[in-house]
Amino acid sequence: MRGRLFFVVLAALCLLPPGCSDSPPPAARGRALRGGGGGEPESGRPRPGAGGASLFRLPALDGRPVTVKTPAALYFFTTWCQYCRQAFPDIQAAAERARSGGWRVYGIDVAERPDIVAGYVQRYQPRYPVILDRDGVVANQYKVTGYPTFVLIDANADIVYHGHSVPADF
Repeated sequence: MRGRLFFVVLAALCLLPPGCSDSPPPAARGRALRGGGGGEPESGRPRPGAGGASLFRLPALDGRPVTVKTPAALYFFTTWCQYCRQAFPDIQAAAERARSGGWRVYGIDVAERPDIVAGYVQRYQPRYPVILDRDGVVANQYKVTGYPTFVLIDANADIVYHGHSVPADF
């Protein structure tokens, strides 16, 4: 009963804009920043290069590793977030604009099972890679406190935007 009540309260928080919650999901709370189980920072300082600076690596739904490179538009979401689902058409349009402007776009699901995320991807069919932050390590590194969260990282690996809505000029 207690666990069920927790999920009802958590789902209710999801209805509060501008983000679905004011704290990380239960699976990400209290975890230390570490490599291995989640995102693995590739270096202390990004390496310049034609391919963009490498920021971190996370698995795709099929398990293959995806290296996130700059310039990057990171979209942190969860499948249970009602606001994330409502905002999806705007996010999809912003992703198209971002790619045409030379940005790499990544959807990052936080702390959910791959089979649940696969159903979400099949239903919504995002036109950008969806990768899995299974333990919430990368979400913690980027100080994600609610969903959705957008983080824009320029070619110099500087964070130029961090917020719960798609930037108006993006």
